[in-house]
Amino acid sequence: MRRQNAVMQERDTINELASIAASLNGLAKQLNEPAQRQAAYRLKATVSGIAILLGGAVVDGKRADDIVGLSFLCDPPTQIHVRVSHLQPAARAEVRRQSPSVLAKAPLADGLDSDQVKMLQNLVARQGGRR
Repeated sequence: MRRQNAVMQERDTINELASIAASLNGLAKQLNEPAQRQAAYRLKATVSGIAILLGGAVVDGKRADDIVGLSFLCDPPTQIHVRVSHLQPAARAEVRRQSPSVLAKAPLADGLDSDQVKMLQNLVARQGGRR
């Protein structure tokens, strides 16, 4: 019975951490003052780091610009992005441990040469004119 209660408490904790991280992410996007936005993103990273260390969030994507995608193992599933350098050292180490097994993600244009980018831009411009 104690073990079942502990598991339920841990699940509740991860759900709450995911909710807080998602709320901070939304708040940061609404803030106009750069210092306030940065503070909200750093708080989101702190909350996310706790979830990582508890095993309640895992790396599901990474980008070359020091940002990783995290999946919170909660209900409902929650995904956010966090800057690795904003995480506390222990969480940063865990993210780096998980990262080699995760595919790197990049914008489509990063894999194209300039002629291919121009061709796509022209295609999008033509499609936009048909509406």
